[in-house]
Amino acid sequence: MRLKCFVLMDGLRISVALLVDSLERGLSSLQMQILMRSPLFLLMVQSLLVLTR
Repeated sequence: MRLKCFVLMDGLRISVALLVDSLERGLSSLQMQILMRSPLFLLMVQSLLVLTR
């Protein structure tokens, strides 16, 4: 369980880093929408909400 949590947080950190990187590069809103709809991204966000609850 602990390892799973660690891996999740690591994945989340990577997702956030990619998101920030994308924002800095000025992605178009269409690309942002595609990213937001990405199942992996949504899963990471949900996991974070569950972990912080």
